[in-house]
Amino acid sequence: MDGDTDSPVQQLFRGAGVLVTGGTGFLGNLLLEKLLRTCLGVKTVFLLIRPKKEKTEAKRFAQIFDGPVSSST
Repeated sequence: MDGDTDSPVQQLFRGAGVLVTGGTGFLGNLLLEKLLRTCLGVKTVFLLIRPKKEKTEAKRFAQIFDGPVSSST
């Protein structure tokens, strides 16, 4: 999208780095999905993940992309 048709949110995040905490939770997952789908100009997304309930950070990260929010259908 060009700068004339971008929403104010897209303009705000263009070229920005974004730190997301709680990205594996319900709201964090929705926020991450919205950023990745609509704010194509985001430069970097930093995702802070902690181990929980015997799941490593890597396993929890992988599960983000297995859920219904991240499916392309």
